[in-house]
Amino acid sequence: TTAEVSVPATTVPLGDPVVSLVAVGPSFDQPVDLAVRPGDTAAYVVERVGRITPMRDGQAGAPVLDITDLTEGEGERGLLGLAFSADGSLAYVNHTDNDGDTVVAEYAVGADGTFDAASRRVLLTVEQPYANHNGGGVVIGPDGMLYIGMGDGGAADDPERRARNVSAPPGKLVRIHPTPAGDQPSTRP
Repeated sequence: TTAEVSVPATTVPLGDPVVSLVAVGPSFDQPVDLAVRPGDTAAYVVERVGRITPMRDGQAGAPVLDITDLTEGEGERGLLGLAFSADGSLAYVNHTDNDGDTVVAEYAVGADGTFDAASRRVLLTVEQPYANHNGGGVVIGPDGMLYIGMGDGGAADDPERRARNVSAPPGKLVRIHPTPAGDQPSTRP
């Protein structure tokens, strides 16, 4: 048997979209990312100056991580990204260090959402030749791998063509397994 499908001869215009902005919380110092932790009602706001602050019911709490001494939130540098492990017990941050290089680090996270600064473990460091185009995105993929968005290394038009060099991390989406392997802080598949 075959079924016939009827298609309306005319379409109905949807009209103009209505867009409005709604304040969702207090002001933050250079917010650049927002992450949610499994099993937690907070939204974790990443401030480029080097802080991560939870927000619950529109109210900001005390910062759960402060690495202002490890980074500088000027220009395109600073604390740039945050992701949580599937069970919420680990957090991964992407920031530039005080030399301007990209650092991806792991922190243990307590049941209350507080980061254990003493648990910091650096997974990856990538030299950045210029002060801009640092990327900063970091996510956990469905495969459990950590995906890190690297900028092209900076300056106008990537003058050293790092993004075209397949052996150089700048200008790539870098994938690593965040678990240590032997004497290495992470595994590159």
